[in-house]
Amino acid sequence: MVVSYPLYGITNGAQPLLGYNYGAQKWGRLERLCVLVGAWTLGLSALAQAAAMLAPRALISVFNADPALVEMGSRALRLFMMAFSLFPLSQLPAVYYQSTGRPLAAGALMLGRSVAMVAGMLVLPRWFGLDGVYYAGPLADILGGAIGLVLLVPMVRELKAGRKGEGFRATPALPAMSA
Repeated sequence: MVVSYPLYGITNGAQPLLGYNYGAQKWGRLERLCVLVGAWTLGLSALAQAAAMLAPRALISVFNADPALVEMGSRALRLFMMAFSLFPLSQLPAVYYQSTGRPLAAGALMLGRSVAMVAGMLVLPRWFGLDGVYYAGPLADILGGAIGLVLLVPMVRELKAGRKGEGFRATPALPAMSA
């Protein structure tokens, strides 16, 4: 969560800018903002994943020096963070669709990731023991990333169409909210 909150801060902070530029049909600005938010969140999540993989003991030791807890926490951190760099793939499309009046697409992303996390924590321990709880993190990141990639395609098409002057064309799967 220490790493997730700054990522949420970046994406949630971008929401009003996304919504304003979308409404004003400032497609170039909207596209640049999406690239900027995507680059920052991807960079920070990849950095966090690398730190968790390369120095888990140092990170856990910041919070507790008990050798047994550091050993257990280091393993847990490495397993839980295995696919964390995929986290932005679900966050950027979710915040984009939420900001542009399409809560169903945003909700599908957020709910899909959350359901995967809870389901993983309930089901995976049957096969992997305590490690199954830790594997729920990568499962949620992979599923959220996959759903995010599926919804990223129409988002990019929409941005490119808007930049070319074709304007907004909501796909049936991603309807816009009417005023």
